[in-house]
Amino acid sequence: MNILLFAPAILLFYITNLGYVKTMLQLAICAGVQLLLGAPFLLTYPLEYIKGSFDLGRVFEHKWTVNYRFLSEEVFISRNFHIGLLLGHAIFLLVLSRPAFLYFQNYCRLRQLQLQLQPQIDAKNAEVESQKRQKQRRRKQVQVGSQENEEKLSPDQEKFLSAFEKGLKMNSTGPPPVVEEPSEEKYSIHFDRCTQLAILPIFLCNFIGIVFSRSLHYQFYVWYFHSLPYLVWCTDFRTSVKFLLLAVIEFTWNTYPSTNFSSLLLHMCHVAILSGISRKLLTKH
Repeated sequence: MNILLFAPAILLFYITNLGYVKTMLQLAICAGVQLLLGAPFLLTYPLEYIKGSFDLGRVFEHKWTVNYRFLSEEVFISRNFHIGLLLGHAIFLLVLSRPAFLYFQNYCRLRQLQLQLQPQIDAKNAEVESQKRQKQRRRKQVQVGSQENEEKLSPDQEKFLSAFEKGLKMNSTGPPPVVEEPSEEKYSIHFDRCTQLAILPIFLCNFIGIVFSRSLHYQFYVWYFHSLPYLVWCTDFRTSVKFLLLAVIEFTWNTYPSTNFSSLLLHMCHVAILSGISRKLLTKH
């Protein structure tokens, strides 16, 4: 079920990048794979298989919840409470869909620009590499020519030069200066950084689903723990606050069994991260 939390952002990314027609083709491929994998069950017990796969009315046990321990069991299993969480989830997705679309749009534009500029960059780098090889070839030719034109020294002359060099080394106060040739760096544009324009909306979409989840159990921490450092660093909080948020979240997930205090702390951290990112996105766009 975790992959479904990414689905709204990935769908928007597909539409922005591929358009509606190609997006429908990609979705058809995904649906075909699912039908193929589920064929043994769909052919035998289709209704039971579909109902069991998408049992949205399932009621979780209150004793295992990590995020809503502070609620009474009556409120926890209330249908109105579940509908409220679903509405909150949908509202946040709609509010942040505009900045997410702009992020995806800018990502696609930068990737298109990369495709246009990359042949020119490659041609320029090939030219630089060719000039470098020509210089090395000429340098070798000069060295070979100078060695051929050198006169052969007599033993006395070689002895004198050796003693002279030894005296210079003894009188010198430091190592001889090394003359470095200017390095010819390759031309490049760091388009890899634009990947962040796609990562943030996708991670944020999953995080919103976590925040408005009906119940989080201990194994669900793997749904988003890997994205927490990135999300926290997308806020404008001070570095000390960022580390504190990560530490408190880790503490709440390692508290067993969960308590009213740990559940409230987890919600406070989630709200702080979500509000920090939302404020940053909405003020910029």
